[in-house]
Amino acid sequence: MKNILLSNISYFPDYGGVENSLKYLSEAFRAKGYQVVILVGQSKGTKFERSSTNLNNELVLRFRFRPFNNDLFNTIILPISLIDFIYCLFYVRHRYPPSLALSRNQLVSPLVSLFFSKCSVYLAPGFSENQQRKENLQSNNINKLNLIVGKIKKKTHSYFDKISLKLAKRLFVFSQNMFEQALTCYPKSITKLEIVKPGVDSDHFRPKTSREDLNDLRTKLLLPKDKKIILGVGRFVPAKGFDLLIQACSKLKSDWHLVIIGNGRDHAHIVDIVDRLNLNNRVSLPGKVQNTNEYYRCADTFIMSSRYEPLGQTLLEAMSCGVPIISFKHGGEIVNATQEVVGQLAFFPISNTVSSLGNSIDDFFSLSESDVENLSKKLRNYSIKNYSWHLLADKLACSVKD
Repeated sequence: MKNILLSNISYFPDYGGVENSLKYLSEAFRAKGYQVVILVGQSKGTKFERSSTNLNNELVLRFRFRPFNNDLFNTIILPISLIDFIYCLFYVRHRYPPSLALSRNQLVSPLVSLFFSKCSVYLAPGFSENQQRKENLQSNNINKLNLIVGKIKKKTHSYFDKISLKLAKRLFVFSQNMFEQALTCYPKSITKLEIVKPGVDSDHFRPKTSREDLNDLRTKLLLPKDKKIILGVGRFVPAKGFDLLIQACSKLKSDWHLVIIGNGRDHAHIVDIVDRLNLNNRVSLPGKVQNTNEYYRCADTFIMSSRYEPLGQTLLEAMSCGVPIISFKHGGEIVNATQEVVGQLAFFPISNTVSSLGNSIDDFFSLSESDVENLSKKLRNYSIKNYSWHLLADKLACSVKD
């Protein structure tokens, strides 16, 4: 049996687009008969457990990383984390020599490439030069120390971005704007760089089946049955643009209720905006949830409000659930891949402003029920046809064959 190594800084119970990609790629590889080893750091502040194997024969191997809840202490022991990561790589090379060594984080990719140079693949999640610039936009929750730390983090991650692109045998990104960012970071990467499509679990992310199904879900999630549900999903950081989304909703003519799923450093700032606009009865902030699929099925529309979004796994999840998408358009201060991912099936404001976004939401809510149902079916079919973890797994496995 051939082995596949998937590596990252974090994995479940930490939740995000990269963690999800590892989960679904692992399932796809195991379905093809591979033994999968997932090499990741321990979850922040949790008890360390070196390895665990679930019922699906997925081996999760962890290195010591962020064992404390205190960021200063975690920084102090980084050399120990590095040594432990190298130990794990030696262990994998001895016990589970991989035919494919895939990394999804720029901090782990260089060492993975050095250990497994003939089969190393870097599937880039994004690039710090762009991401950190957008995420460090001023907000009420960012002080001078955070800004200094952000600048140091940006320089460090940008350096590792370049090293990761240089050392990996093959490079893949999920969108054209990520392709261009990779070339800006390391121009010589063009000889081994390729765009691939991610996947989405169409069984897990599926549309509502009936009006009764919708009402039952809204009752379960404590959401109003008689209002238009607007959904946003992501980390609470300025890059996601949730401040813009809330402001746009505050001016809507329709009877609406906004749900934003996620958490992050800007949570207090988002709550403050909701309070200031007197929207506490019209905005729900359930935090991080494990049943995001149920919220998609409840939603009338999904909003991509990000200032910076190199791909947006949430777009794929919304599409798979047949939820119509309204998004800012790529250009100017907005960097996203909505047009590339969804094509003409999404709605775009005339301009990337709060008022224009609000007008687009109102325009969408004026569509007939039959038009919305037809669009929902088109989104679902487009998602199933174009985005598959199994196809991506095949592409990645073949990319390093001699």
